[in-house]
Amino acid sequence: MAGTVRNLARLSVGWPSNIFVRNNYLNFYRCLYSERSLGLQGYENARLNFRNQFLNVENTFRTKMQEVCSQESSMIFTEDLKSMLHLAQKKPEDIELLVKMITKFNNQNKEMRFGNYVFGPVVMRTFYYLDEPDLALTAFKDPQFEEFFDQLSSHQILLSLLYKHGKYTEMKDVYSIIKNKFTSEKGNPRTTLVLIMAACYKENTPEAFEYAFNIWKEMNQKGNEFMRRAIAFLAGLAIKQNAPHIAIEIISTMRTARFPDTRSLKVLAYTDLKRFTEIVPILRISLENYRTVGPKEVFFQDVIDKLEQSMAEENVPQDFELYKLINLLKQNDHIKSNQTLEEYIIAEIDVDPTRKTARALAMQSDMRGRSRQSFSSRDHSSDRRPMMQDFL
Repeated sequence: MAGTVRNLARLSVGWPSNIFVRNNYLNFYRCLYSERSLGLQGYENARLNFRNQFLNVENTFRTKMQEVCSQESSMIFTEDLKSMLHLAQKKPEDIELLVKMITKFNNQNKEMRFGNYVFGPVVMRTFYYLDEPDLALTAFKDPQFEEFFDQLSSHQILLSLLYKHGKYTEMKDVYSIIKNKFTSEKGNPRTTLVLIMAACYKENTPEAFEYAFNIWKEMNQKGNEFMRRAIAFLAGLAIKQNAPHIAIEIISTMRTARFPDTRSLKVLAYTDLKRFTEIVPILRISLENYRTVGPKEVFFQDVIDKLEQSMAEENVPQDFELYKLINLLKQNDHIKSNQTLEEYIIAEIDVDPTRKTARALAMQSDMRGRSRQSFSSRDHSSDRRPMMQDFL
């Protein structure tokens, strides 16, 4: 059984262990949420502390944990697993030991565990740090870990890792599991939806658009709001899929469209529809708001360029009001030329993970309660997913 883990871990041979080299390597990937947003900065700081604490005894600790894992009567304690999660390197023997420890710890009788430490997010951060998307996905889908990764942050980290590697189909599989686990009239976690919409935007296929649009319709029917970034991804995808009319309807559900991406998406959608008259009030309001309430509302250069090109192709008269408004935008620096609309939409999201809102905490509590209720009645016999033990 250990062969599977060794085969997966063999990919890690030669992986740079220096944290700065590793981060520079990973910068070649496009990430949606920053490492700070995912708690990776705090995790990496903790790794340094554990390395200092285990200075000169790391190998001894690993040997002892191998012995514990091989003895059925021995236990993996909370501190043991915490330590290994922060000491593990991207090498086959470490990943194999870590999988064994997680599995043994999870299988231990709950009455024999001490403390209330929540391991799910830390395990996912470890997989993220070690750059192991397949292992993270397998662990999440393993039925024996149904409650191990119930935390919203675990879902966010896993989906972020899959997104970083372009595993968009797998992201949809994860979303389906989350949705089935946590059925709630309040809808799904906001960050989960942002990541799923981002995956569909990256795929940019008719099937991805239909999938994303169906999620939005379901949420909209329940009276739930999408986050602005999720709407931007979906509206942008609609435009890419030649459905600008749908993009306009999606954006219209927002409480306010006073953001660079949503403003520009509306202009782009109306441009594709050749509905230039509807663009006039959008530009006019932005100019008037700057004079009265500020701050300056900008539009992206590539969007304005396309608008001007489309007007020229349609032979719009030069005395049309829109020409004057575009010139005013240029004269008053309302054009953002150092970034395209797409670059803005897919830009990295950076939030402070320590700022937890009451809404997020309430949603997490609600989801945990519902998930425990649903687990007791679920039958997995007809839908077996890969198990963690398959890696051993």
